[in-house]
Amino acid sequence: MTVFSENEIERLLEALQGTYLYMSTYLSVVTGMRAGEILGLAWADVDLEQCAVTVKQALQRFKKGDEPVFSEPKTAGSRRRVELFAEAVAELKKYNTAWKEKKCGAGEAWKNYDLICYDDSSPINPATFARLFRDKTEKLKMAWRVHDLTHLHATFLLKIGIHPKIVA
Repeated sequence: MTVFSENEIERLLEALQGTYLYMSTYLSVVTGMRAGEILGLAWADVDLEQCAVTVKQALQRFKKGDEPVFSEPKTAGSRRRVELFAEAVAELKKYNTAWKEKKCGAGEAWKNYDLICYDDSSPINPATFARLFRDKTEKLKMAWRVHDLTHLHATFLLKIGIHPKIVA
């Protein structure tokens, strides 16, 4: 398992700022959610007042021109409520404001999927996301995979003293 420094994480997030890869990557870092769970996350699943998101579905695949294929999360325990740090709530509020502005500006071009992680609310195919993420990290001289971000979050929780059974 690859271990990342805080400096590397900051560098990655800074490089992704302003791209549609940013929020998915950010959420993976701060929540430990799997890529498919994040890519299937709708605004209806985000409760900014209660500082949490609810994992109800995962995006399996999406091909332009077809309907997205969603599934239940990976395991029974994967259907869950994920608490958010105050910083993550602030980031999501800022992102939501920009998302709503894009929605108003897009008019009929806007897709009505309510998904948070793409500019026009349409899904991002998980395989495409993984490839684009890998390409971006390679350009930054970081050999990371999307799944490494889930491990990163678990490592962080263990480091701050969260019991391993809770992290698992």
